[in-house]
Order: sequence, then structure tokens, then C-alpha cells
Amino acid sequence: MNENKTAQEARIADRGRYSDGRTRQIAVADDDGTPLLVIEPITVGALEWQPADNSADSPIRLSRFAFLHRDGADMVLSTPRSRVTAVIRDERVAAFIAGLGVARRPTTLAALSRLSAEACLRLADALRAVHLVTGAEPDCEEDDTIPQTWEFHDLLFHERSRRPRSGAINEPPRFGIVPEHQEPEWDLQAGELALPAVDLRAVAAADPPYGQVVLSRESHRDYSGPELALKQLAVLLARSLGPIERDALPGTGTDIMWSRPYASAGALFETDVVVIAHRVTGLAQGAYLYRPGAHALRPLEGDPASIDGLLFDASQATAAGIQRPQALLVMAARFPDLAIKYDGIAYSLMLKNAGWIQAAIQGAATAMGLGSVPIGTGDAVAFERATGLDRYRHGSTGEIAISVPRVQPS
Repeated sequence: MNENKTAQEARIADRGRYSDGRTRQIAVADDDGTPLLVIEPITVGALEWQPADNSADSPIRLSRFAFLHRDGADMVLSTPRSRVTAVIRDERVAAFIAGLGVARRPTTLAALSRLSAEACLRLADALRAVHLVTGAEPDCEEDDTIPQTWEFHDLLFHERSRRPRSGAINEPPRFGIVPEHQEPEWDLQAGELALPAVDLRAVAAADPPYGQVVLSRESHRDYSGPELALKQLAVLLARSLGPIERDALPGTGTDIMWSRPYASAGALFETDVVVIAHRVTGLAQGAYLYRPGAHALRPLEGDPASIDGLLFDASQATAAGIQRPQALLVMAARFPDLAIKYDGIAYSLMLKNAGWIQAAIQGAATAMGLGSVPIGTGDAVAFERATGLDRYRHGSTGEIAISVPRVQPS
């Protein structure tokens, strides 16, 4: 270890340790012992930190990936570059951090933060050791390590969703509630539209071979074909999303469980599909929630202009010009149903679930000779306006456009 690192470790002397000597936390105090900052790991295990190979008072600046937020009663500085949080214990630290929007030597922030020069050096050393601040030179470690193509939100989502916050995937649910596997709701409710019945065994028997379906899959972006028949929509929804009876898992206390044609985290199936109908025979343009158990559509009340906006956005996203797809199927996740079980990775799982549903729908559409194209973007606010569904409790996570080709495959 070089002299700079040795000096830095000496300045950050108040480090909590495990019995085997591994670092548990880094605590930084003012000259009089007043707590300033505590850096702790957010996952199980020792704190990962590395004293920077810089001179003590070299210019630093805040990492482009650092962010300040509230966690309970604490103000916390975090970064996706490290699995740590820096808990601010003194408001003067916030002033110190605010001064690092531009490159500065730590000691020059003493007046702004009302801290001593030595305290500023201790803060700089601790923050630099966990990548919350970086060097100010053009070829600094951060710019050399992280490609410029990484944006803040992308790296944060990537790093935080690959491993749970606790580090233990199978620990008890975060709210102490164990979600139960729900049996589908079979009864048709008032105001719902019963879809034409579908004999899935007969449909499957008439399908082309699976290998042929896989090889035939393509994204279809031409929406100028005929209307989508209500029967076609019913078959597509039933075979992609309909409940399937399976043997129950051991220890569940039941003989059967209801699954779906696609995978879902925890077998909770928290994602619904909303049909945004445009040109569907016998179905007025609007938004409809598909209920797989009842095989029915529940009309949703929302803003008609927002419904057309969703269809137009789908056209723009698929380079279809002004043509709207015959129907747009939107995945709508009941966020609390999954987040109540999975800590730190719930939204990541919801997006994976949306992807599996898109794959199931596109495979079924291909087998039926329908056109389909998954869409890589969407508007959660417009979806809320179009459907009346609360985007924080039942918001959109994915879309796929459905169409009828002008020439049906032979």
C-alpha cells in the first residue's frame, strides 16, 4: 500500500469491523467527535471499499451516478457503483456535498460547509473510497471504468436489480405477509363482455408444429389489413393468458394450482392485460381489462383522447406512420401484489414477467397467422388517463401491437 493510501486509512480511523477483521462500516467524525457520516453496506457481508490512489487534497467532484434521497428519517447518499449507502449525520455534510457539483479541492469547502479542513479531508477520503466522488481529471477512474453510454438511471436499475437489497433471496417477505396463490375469478360480472368460447385443445391440435412457429416469428408493422375479428381476439387471449390447471407444489396444502401459459415470479401472476381496441369487429374503440378466469372483457372508463394517443404512440414506436394497430395489448402490473414479497427486485421481475407475456402472445399470434410486434416503450401516464387505473398500483409495464396481415400466410 502506498503512502497516500496509508494516510487515508489513518484519517478514516473509526471503522466498525467484524470479528474476522473485515470492514463493517466507515464512520467519519468531526474534530470534536461529532458524527458526520456513516457508510454501510446495503447487502449482507463486509463493506467493499478501496482507499483512492490520489493525493489527499487533490480536486474531486461528485460522481455522475451519485444521488441523494430520504430513507426513513435519514438522508442517504448512494451510487450504483458501490453496494453502500452513506448516511448523513450532520447537515454540514450536505453543504460539503453540494459544493462538489464542480471540481474542488476538499479543503476549499471548509468555509462553505463550516467544517475544518481536516474534517473535509476525512469526508473526501471516505466518499472517494466507495466511488461517491471521483477525481476531476479528464481521464479519471470513473470515466475510464464506466463507458459513457451508461446513463444514471440505467446503471442504477441494472446494479440494484441484479441482487436483492438484503442479499438473501429467500428470506421472509419484507412486510411479513406471505402472498397466496389466487384461484382465478370465474364468474362474469355485471357490465362485462363475455368473449366467444374457445376450445384450447382443438386450437392446439390445429396449430402448425412448434418449430415452424418459432422459425416463422417476425415483427409485423403493417396495420392496413382487415379488422381483427372478436373471435380471433378471444382465441389469442385465451391461449396466451388463460388459466391452466397443474399439480400443486409440495407443502401448499392443496392438490391443484392454477398457472398460466407463461412463467411468473413466485407464480403470483400479478400482471393483467388491457386490450386497447381500435379496429376489432363488434368491439367499440376503448380500453378493456381481460379477465382470464371468466374469459371476459371489463370496460374501463378513461379519456378517449388518451386511448387514441396510446394507439398513435404504438404506430410511431413501430414506424407505421399514421396507421393504428387493430389492437394494442398492454401489460398492467398490480405492483403491490409482487412487491410485497420481493425486496429490491420487484420491478425488475415485473418487467421480466411482461417480456414472458409478450413472448407468449407473439407465439400464439404467429401460430394463428396474426401480425404482432412487441413495443419497446410506453407511456404510463397516458395509460392511466386512458384506463382510469392508478399507475402506482396497476400501471403499464409493456405493450404488444396486434394486426391482421393483408395477405394471410398460406
